[in-house]
Amino acid sequence: MRHAFLALAVAMMFGVPQSVLAQDEEKIAKTRELIEVLNLIENADTLVTAMMAQMQALASTANPGKEDIAANLMREKFMPAVRRHLPAYMELVVGLYAEHFTLAELDETIAFYRSPTGRKWIETQPLVINQSQQLTLAWSRRVIAEVMHEVEADFQKRGLALPPI
Repeated sequence: MRHAFLALAVAMMFGVPQSVLAQDEEKIAKTRELIEVLNLIENADTLVTAMMAQMQALASTANPGKEDIAANLMREKFMPAVRRHLPAYMELVVGLYAEHFTLAELDETIAFYRSPTGRKWIETQPLVINQSQQLTLAWSRRVIAEVMHEVEADFQKRGLALPPI
């Protein structure tokens, strides 16, 4: 998940790509409508909120004895500054969708997401994603522990230590 936060931060720093500027205005407007229908702005803000928790923890770790001050500064200064860049990030997303979908495909996609099934899809995605992340974490911990046990002897034969898990 840390990589997703880094990718978001890097993408937000570069502004609107030329590909967005070169797109047909009708297509750009339709893509912005899709972004709105999908609640992507709200989802990006949720990602920023999650990033805030991670950044506060990192700032606290980097400042032993001043953890609260560092965390508060991250909350009061860093995150509002990141949120100011969300509109530029959304324009990057608009550019991606506009590059990969025709106007007709955007219309069909918007129609689906405005349908009862599409609305249900949008409404359940946060829950499904959260449950999927939990499932993935539990699965990966189990599989990694199992595989580490399987390769432990090979590591020991070569005088190597297994990475901590």
